[in-house]
Parts: sequence; C-alpha cells; structure tokens
Amino acid sequence: MIELKNAVNDAKIKLGLSNSELSKLIGHSRNYISETLRIGASTEKQVEIVSKIKEAVAVELVSRGLPTEFLNKDHYEQELRKKHYEIMEVEKLSDSRWDQLQEQKQNVRMLNMEVEQLKQAKKLTDNDLAIANRDKNFMKKKLQDKNLIINWLVASNVFFILFLVTKCAGWV
Repeated sequence: MIELKNAVNDAKIKLGLSNSELSKLIGHSRNYISETLRIGASTEKQVEIVSKIKEAVAVELVSRGLPTEFLNKDHYEQELRKKHYEIMEVEKLSDSRWDQLQEQKQNVRMLNMEVEQLKQAKKLTDNDLAIANRDKNFMKKKLQDKNLIINWLVASNVFFILFLVTKCAGWV
C-alpha cells in the first residue's frame, strides 16, 4: 500500500494532478484512486495500478515535451520487481498444485491399499467358505454312512431276532 501511495504522490507532484484527474488519466472513474487508497486493494492489483500510473506519468511527461530524464528512473527496476512478483505467484501456485497432486497420490495409494486389504479379506472369506462347504459335505457323507450302518444293524438285529424266534419255535 505504501508503494501505491508513493506512486500516486509522485504522479501528483510530477504532473500537478488531483486524485480524480489521475484516475481519469489511467482510464478509470474519477473516484478510483481515492477509493483504492481508502479501501485498499490486493498486492497484485496494487502492482497493476502502480504500473499504470508510472506508464501514464511517462506518457504524459513525454507528451508535454519534458526531457526524458524527468521520467521515473526506476521504471525498469519496477518492471523487474513486477515480473519477479509474477514469477513468485506462479511458483506459489505450482507449489500448491504440486502439494495437491502429492496429496491426491497419497490418497490413491491409501485407497489401493484398502482395495488390496478387501481383496485379501474376500479371498480369505472365499477360502473359509470353500472349507466350510467341504466340511459340510464330509459331515453329510459321514452322517449318511452312520445311517447306513445303523440301518444295517437294525436290519441285522431284526433278522437275528427272527432267526432266534424261529429256532426257539422249532421251525428251523
């Protein structure tokens, strides 16, 4: 904000203009400079306004026929600072996007790990189900075998008892 105030004051001194005249000179409404100084602006916007003011001052001084030494000597330095600031903003943006990308990659890795864990759990569940089915079939077969033995024993005992009864009755 100090740089903007200094640029406005320098322009007013060099050109002998008021804030409203300076606002019109840079192509804005007459209250633009006063409102910007009163309310404030982002750093990027301030840099833009300062550059417009310095350019307008240079053009106005040349159009008035004043020597070029009267122009602001730090114009190129100001442009370099502006470009440096733009580079820093782009680097910040790329850094934040890089961080977001790394964060998203980490999220993808975590999701892949969870998917693998779920696959392993499903595989174990499928194996457990297969073992349970095998055991069920084995027990079913074993039960059928026991039923066959019991049926055989019952049938054998029935025949044995009938044999004994017939023997006792003297039929045999």
